[in-house]
Amino acid sequence: DEGMRLAQELLDVPRDPKGNSGSGFSPAGTGRFGRMRMAVRGERWDFILAAAASEGSEDLPSSASWRFYAQALARMGKGDLEAARKLVAEFEASKPSGDVNKCALLEVSGRLAVLEGRFEEGLEKLKEAAKIEKDKFRVNDPPRYPRPLYESLAWGLMQAEKWSEAEALLAAELAEEPENGFALAQRVEVLAHLGRKDEAAAVLEVLGRVWKHADPTLPALTRLGSACADSGLRTLQPVRFAADA
Repeated sequence: DEGMRLAQELLDVPRDPKGNSGSGFSPAGTGRFGRMRMAVRGERWDFILAAAASEGSEDLPSSASWRFYAQALARMGKGDLEAARKLVAEFEASKPSGDVNKCALLEVSGRLAVLEGRFEEGLEKLKEAAKIEKDKFRVNDPPRYPRPLYESLAWGLMQAEKWSEAEALLAAELAEEPENGFALAQRVEVLAHLGRKDEAAAVLEVLGRVWKHADPTLPALTRLGSACADSGLRTLQPVRFAADA
């Protein structure tokens, strides 16, 4: 919620018609990307679909590639794989250029393949996307991509029940980015599934500090809560963040 509010502040910055039109890294362009990034991270699928349907909405970037990307993820998140297939096909037909756009297409097509049970094909695409990101544009401020692609790869490995591979991936990536709450939540679930309850509890302790003020309704927290309950681990009770007045 706080991320969405801050992105809106960037959209509300007065604009210079000649140099601040809402594209690229202008305040408005960064705000649009930030709104999409928060919606993707928070799995706010209805928000994305409503923004895409509203002609004047600034809640998504103007780039066709990002609109295909966000809408395809939203349709998959809503369980509408037929609509997702059409969006991925349109995305492919647009022949996106550049490493970032290529990763976006690989991610959505890879996730779709995983959801359709084509695990090896999907995982290969997610691995390719994660490698391009790591080799070409992983370290950027502001970020050029909505989330680290290893999270999607870990998700795919979990869907394919390749739990040991998912644990190895998450352990390596969290060694470099130890306070990524989304990856920490994934790792707790993986360790719990592997029966490594003590390790899962230790990672959960770290996550409790990192996500002290996470939105309580975050879908990743809901999934984590189910995994913790099944394994006899405590559940997190974050206190919603309140900005200073």
